[in-house]
Amino acid sequence: MLNVSERLGEPILDSMHFLNEIVERYPQAISFAPGRPSADLFVVDESLELLRKHAPTILGKPGLATDKALNEIAQYGRTNGIIHHHVARQLLQDEGLTIDPEHLVITNGCQEAMFILLLTLFTPSRDVLVATEPVYQGITAAAKLLGIQTVPICLRADGPDLDELSMAIQALRREGKVPRALYTIPDFDNPSGNTTSLQTRQRLCALARRENMLIFEDSPYRMLRYEGAPPPLLKAIDPEQVVLLGSYSKTLFPGLRIGYLSGDVEVSLSGRVVPLSEVASKAKSLSSINTSPLMQATLAAQLIEKGHRLGAHVAVLADHYRGRRDALLAAMERHFRFPRDSSGVHWNRPEGGFFVTVHVPFEFSMQTMRECAATVDVITVPLSLFAFATAHDRAMRLSFSAVPYDDIDEGVRRLSSFVTSFAARSGSRLGIPA
Repeated sequence: MLNVSERLGEPILDSMHFLNEIVERYPQAISFAPGRPSADLFVVDESLELLRKHAPTILGKPGLATDKALNEIAQYGRTNGIIHHHVARQLLQDEGLTIDPEHLVITNGCQEAMFILLLTLFTPSRDVLVATEPVYQGITAAAKLLGIQTVPICLRADGPDLDELSMAIQALRREGKVPRALYTIPDFDNPSGNTTSLQTRQRLCALARRENMLIFEDSPYRMLRYEGAPPPLLKAIDPEQVVLLGSYSKTLFPGLRIGYLSGDVEVSLSGRVVPLSEVASKAKSLSSINTSPLMQATLAAQLIEKGHRLGAHVAVLADHYRGRRDALLAAMERHFRFPRDSSGVHWNRPEGGFFVTVHVPFEFSMQTMRECAATVDVITVPLSLFAFATAHDRAMRLSFSAVPYDDIDEGVRRLSSFVTSFAARSGSRLGIPA
């Protein structure tokens, strides 16, 4: 019998399968696990109608007959995408960010963008990916599959721990390794919900430039802000050192599978200085040939209809998700009536995104997650699934984005009951109810 690659046996690749297994096994449970957008907000019918309406304009051929435009869209398309001009206009309108459309690579979701960057920029025996921890599994699992070493650094409430990052860089260089890039989600991180402060962003960009290290800035939740003014993108602070990764899965709907990367940073290819988009195109042509032009056009139709501005559309989404975030936080205050200190139960208040981190006074493992689902019909995600070390063993991620509003309070009530019972059995300190 043939053996499969040993890399497929890595625990990190089993964790998402385990999570899906728990969700399927307890379909009646209230689940705070999926980090997915609410299907109530999808605009599928409208998008399909707009595709026909704007088909010629999508291609930049306003005089072309609609049927001919649709047939052209249904054909194989340009490797780096057919809607790069529309995405560039949206970034300019919504972020004030200027990127040459020719340097945008339209990808099959943001996950393909990550794979492309790892394939094109890393030599596994030499180059190392640094990642904030806890960290989105998609990037670390991809690195593991490709044989690329990942070194974690602590993600604090205000962003990456820059002292730890600096020490990690120096330690890697002493080993003869190259810290090629740092991966981070500065706005409403998955899984923590934390946002990197303006001061930390500025210091991080200065450090990356000084150390000649790229930053992979993943921005899937950035526009879903519920309070406060947005700090600038890292890409806006240092365009030459930052590769921006984006997605429309949270702002429109994930079935589009449309993401992008900014390939305007300069890299060396066979002694020539070229834009990253040129080498990314080589990798993409071999991995997926192109991104579905039909899905690209569906997105572009929405962008055209909205004047390449998503702000008004996203404001509606933000109102929806803000209500769920506030309901979750209110339920936590109502049902977890314990002193809020480092030895008891405490949680953060994200300014946007989908996630709240809850700390508990005992190890919340995959087995604990299974017990919680079995005994009180509530599913949450251990934060340890997103971590390399044990520092996050006593915490869980709660996603509020796809939980029916009426289930939030009952779900938190059940979770409080489980935490209280489990803490008593494990001898953990919760304190006296207030």
